[in-house]
Amino acid sequence: GPPTPAPQPKPRKYYPSHVFGPEPFPSLTESTLPVDPDFDHSWRKGRVYGRYTAELAKDPSRALFTTGVTSAGGTSSLTISSLNINGLTAPKLTEVTWYIQHFAVDVLILVDTRCGSRQSKHLAHQARRQMGIGSGAHYQAATAGLPTRRNPRQRASLVGGMMFLLSPRWASRTRQFIADPTDLGVVAGIALARPEGDILIFGTYWPCPPSSAESMGLWNKLQQWLHRINCTINPIKYIRGVLQGRVTRHLGSRSPSVTSPMAVVAGDFNASWDDRHGPHRGLADWARATGLVNPGATLDPNSPPPATFYSGLRSIGAIDNILLSSSCPGVVTKAAVVDGSFWSTITDHRPPILGIHLGPAAVAAITGQRARPSFPRVEAPAVAAARTAYQTRLSTLLPDSPCSSSETASEFLFSVSLRSADWAAALLPASNARPRRWKDGWSPTMIC
Repeated sequence: GPPTPAPQPKPRKYYPSHVFGPEPFPSLTESTLPVDPDFDHSWRKGRVYGRYTAELAKDPSRALFTTGVTSAGGTSSLTISSLNINGLTAPKLTEVTWYIQHFAVDVLILVDTRCGSRQSKHLAHQARRQMGIGSGAHYQAATAGLPTRRNPRQRASLVGGMMFLLSPRWASRTRQFIADPTDLGVVAGIALARPEGDILIFGTYWPCPPSSAESMGLWNKLQQWLHRINCTINPIKYIRGVLQGRVTRHLGSRSPSVTSPMAVVAGDFNASWDDRHGPHRGLADWARATGLVNPGATLDPNSPPPATFYSGLRSIGAIDNILLSSSCPGVVTKAAVVDGSFWSTITDHRPPILGIHLGPAAVAAITGQRARPSFPRVEAPAVAAARTAYQTRLSTLLPDSPCSSSETASEFLFSVSLRSADWAAALLPASNARPRRWKDGWSPTMIC
């Protein structure tokens, strides 16, 4: 008889999911999908991310380029970099350690880590494992601070925080880690041992003024801490004062064995060198008064410094800086900013990088004509009689004839400085604000 036709499958009925549960989809595996190396994955994080980070899968170094001044053939004994990480995580740390190894960075300062003590300790341990044996990682954990008055039960967010990552070449020379007294991560530093004088490296983060008094930002948290210690100055003046005092004391600690101490201040200042960008002004004047220079802005005065802060893909300005002491006994080999799409998924900042050659005979000037540090603002005594008596006593020390040699002149000025400080303390009456042992600052200025 005729062949029996094959039974045709009945059409499947689809019912709502609330009747028989969700409809199962056929399983797909990687082997059944077409393999296309040029396939656009921009749908995952947006087309901007896919367009500017497609080259990272092949070679991450293609997404990085250096903008700035770099000496040809110059080798750096110490390379310092800083970055506002906008919250440090384990994936970000992996990319940051790759940047350290690719650019041979010796000291990387990460500000605004937003990590508590437990997470900071874990990430520091992970960073040492990724950078290799002998590397170092020091951190200043962020604190949540006190709740606001309006919402006493609201949990404060973590702000601030800082971490120092050191290569094996310089990690063994770490003398001490200088913690932040505010526990907010706005000022912290490390001291690196060196035969001619220690290298003091400070990381700093200058917060922006808040839009409201009830904000949970870093500015208000630092202001609350200052109020608890009965300090009436604003946070920026406090940070500048701490840095200026630390740097000035370090650079002035000279002895027969310590001939050339160094100081470096790096981080997010939220201020540009030319006062064109950022909420804060007077960075250049404050740096000169502290004895610091900005090699990135002074090595090539004809061109503006490259931007370190971006809003999306639009550059804003150079608010991240690395300041170096003007008496640095070395030669700057690199002063640049590492830019590129590599940072587009990490942070909206770009890290400045500074390379210094510290040779035994490297005593050349950093920027040719060094800018002389300006004198601090001093106040003469308001009592006219005390000022007249002080000038009369100083006039008795003047020699009859000019000094014949530089050694004689140095000894004369040293003796005058000692006597003038004692006379200034004796002429002005002592008080609680100005005790007898406190030396005024106007006497050396009057000598000049």
